[in-house]
Amino acid sequence: MESGVIQKTIVAFVLIVLAFIAGSMVAESRAGSLIFVGAVASVAFVVMLGRRCWWLIFLAPPLLNLVPLGIVQRMPVGFAVGGAVMMYWVMLSMIGAVRMKWRSLPVMDFVVALVFLLFVYSYICHPVIMGYFADFDETVVGGQEYLWCAFACIYYISLSLIPCSKSELERVLRWSLWLVVVFSVLSTLQSVSQSSVSALAESAATKRFALFSGVGMVMVLITFCRYRIIEILLSPVRMGILVAGALMVLMCGFRETFVMMVCVMLFVAAIRREFVSVSALAALMYGAVLLLSSTEVIKDMPFGIQRSLSIIPGVEVDRAVERETRHSSSWRVVMWKWALDPRTGYIRDYVWGDGFGVDMAEDARSMRSQYRGTSNDPQLNKRFARTGTWHNGPITAIHRVGIVGLCVLSLFILCSLCIVARACHAYQGQRVQFYYLYFLAPIAGGVAVFYLSAGTIPGVFGLMTQAALGKVVYCIAREEGVLKPLFSRKIYVPLIQRPQREQGLGAVRGDGLR
Repeated sequence: MESGVIQKTIVAFVLIVLAFIAGSMVAESRAGSLIFVGAVASVAFVVMLGRRCWWLIFLAPPLLNLVPLGIVQRMPVGFAVGGAVMMYWVMLSMIGAVRMKWRSLPVMDFVVALVFLLFVYSYICHPVIMGYFADFDETVVGGQEYLWCAFACIYYISLSLIPCSKSELERVLRWSLWLVVVFSVLSTLQSVSQSSVSALAESAATKRFALFSGVGMVMVLITFCRYRIIEILLSPVRMGILVAGALMVLMCGFRETFVMMVCVMLFVAAIRREFVSVSALAALMYGAVLLLSSTEVIKDMPFGIQRSLSIIPGVEVDRAVERETRHSSSWRVVMWKWALDPRTGYIRDYVWGDGFGVDMAEDARSMRSQYRGTSNDPQLNKRFARTGTWHNGPITAIHRVGIVGLCVLSLFILCSLCIVARACHAYQGQRVQFYYLYFLAPIAGGVAVFYLSAGTIPGVFGLMTQAALGKVVYCIAREEGVLKPLFSRKIYVPLIQRPQREQGLGAVRGDGLR
């Protein structure tokens, strides 16, 4: 039987079953009927797509942002979709419907395999029960990072096997970008509708206000990735969109978000070789901020903007904001000193790490002492230290997987940055570079958060989305001949041994020069 007939039969059967079950559930007024119908319809849609089901790797995450998934929101949804696609491809390959082809990039493949082996070794040395499956009487739970590692590697394998061309990938990325824009706006409007205008204005003026940060980041990325810096500077409309998006991001009040945005912009400028233009833009922005600071205009701005800009040298903010940022920095420094001091005992193995287990009894004692007023640490530094919440990427990596693990993760980050940069630069001047920059350039922001702010191990695995897609783009560019390997061995062939076609071309060129 042909694979197309099997596919249509499965879809028809699923839809018939869906109709019966959905009708009975709606008649009984069950609360989960809508979720069940959506899940079964999604399965039927995946089967209907066939070999093109890999589209969902890019199209599903924006759609799922609006769905209240509860505990699943803490799981790597994008990685889980990649794993589901991988299993479906295996089923299709078994019936002969698709033929999988591995896009090989030995350096990147070796590094990803090294990361996987590192976490397997960590789990063997420090076995732990996952927090999702542990009972209330368990003493040591955790290990969510192991799930992230497994899903991330499956995602990397899935993208390495997708049977797509450059044109098809460009089309899917274009659709995904439109979905990101539309559903970011819808998600923001949904949140705005749940509060009054006065409450929103008060929140924006007195506290961190991250409601519009997602839309603002989308505006900044689209503008900066679509147009060159000189085109932005010479256009009041584009410059206004960029500034408006940046203000929305700054209102969230998280300095790491501001640093992430700046690093992404610098990374895009470096890929495009716009060093002079980005220097001019940076000088213009810095001068404008200093001017606003000298005239004390910044002190009248919302709390979030002041807190984000407080990281810039020479900027003066309100005393309350300065006091809060100083406190936020001081308790982090205290914890980092504890982590790097072997006498404290918070980190036992600096070479290979202590794994990802958390002593729940110790955590509970710390919480009880705090609530009873007997804790000598009102900033909860000791509780964060006991649970390994260091608010620093390298220290967290040393605690969990040791110095060896930090070196392996740094090697993965370095390879990912190089591959993404070369893959995007290979399409310099082409329309498709805009889509590649939009989806790949945010890797620089993730790297900045890991090394300069409150980085986490799941955050590193979150970079696997850009690393895997960057590998696909790199391989496509190499197949098209627009990108040459950095290290290629060229063997000199004497002229007499070269093919006649090359000799003929040489003769023609020689005659033309005469």
